[in-house]
Amino acid sequence: MGFTIELGAPNREDPERDNLALADELSRALPSLTAFPLDHDLIARQYAGVPRGEVLSCWPQLELHADDTLANATITIWLSAAFIELPSTPAESCAERLARVEPILGFFRQRGFGVPATDELVAHYERQREHADTVARMTGGRTPIG
Repeated sequence: MGFTIELGAPNREDPERDNLALADELSRALPSLTAFPLDHDLIARQYAGVPRGEVLSCWPQLELHADDTLANATITIWLSAAFIELPSTPAESCAERLARVEPILGFFRQRGFGVPATDELVAHYERQREHADTVARMTGGRTPIG
């Protein structure tokens, strides 16, 4: 698990349909993103007929992966929110890593998602990085998070 930024979704009439359009638009705006296929119908069948709606309440609807130019972020889009996940211990500073995902944050910000202020994100990211570094020192280099 890495550093996760939660983006609260605006109220939408049909989140499932809107998310598909959102992901398509995001992929066009940032063509280096690649989609990770999630088959919710297959997941529902594997769990002995669990309704698709329940699967969507427990799994992200969409998952996109960014390349190094966008900090190797993983974007998951759920019915009620979106999340951007970054490594807990980036090679560069936390502020530099967050600057690399600004195109993603800006995309969601422009579409009415609740995006935390950059200074809050940097402070939270630095605290998490310190925690991961402390755990690594205490466990001889092993970290419980990415």
